[in-house]
Amino acid sequence: MTERAIRSIGRGWRTWLTAVVWLLVVWLALWGALTPVLAIIGTAIALLAMLAFPLPVVDFRFGFHPLRALTLLVRLLLDLTVASFQVSWIAVRRRPPSSAITTVPLTTTSDLVQTLTALAVSLVPGSLIIDADPAGRTLTIHVLDVDPAELDTVHRRVLDQENRILLAFGDRLDGGA
Repeated sequence: MTERAIRSIGRGWRTWLTAVVWLLVVWLALWGALTPVLAIIGTAIALLAMLAFPLPVVDFRFGFHPLRALTLLVRLLLDLTVASFQVSWIAVRRRPPSSAITTVPLTTTSDLVQTLTALAVSLVPGSLIIDADPAGRTLTIHVLDVDPAELDTVHRRVLDQENRILLAFGDRLDGGA
């Protein structure tokens, strides 16, 4: 057992145990059966995997605000619906779409919020995350059918989405109330 693995277990044993349990669940789901032998072997393999590949200790500062999460969900569903119709129209019209690649600097310092923002942006049809830079706190996005003069609107939409995520799941240290 490496020193890094021992430190990882000591500081975040709940997270470590949760990861072992989830690895065991995946193991049992792959086998499609729950037997004592499979559970023991799966637990051993999960433990070995966690010891061989220790996860870094992550400081989660997480809050949940139900009304703001509902607002985030409704807005995301609205964005998905509108963008789906826009992409459908692009597929049937005669004019070829123009596209652009832009980099949006985020305001958060949280890796979790940056990841959630990238996921929310890439779920909307017509936008795709090319790169998420955790050190520079930027998202590089490919946007379908956008005029280069409208990139400020794209930036504003991404930052609005980040703000909604911060309000729904952030804490006071990240700007979420």
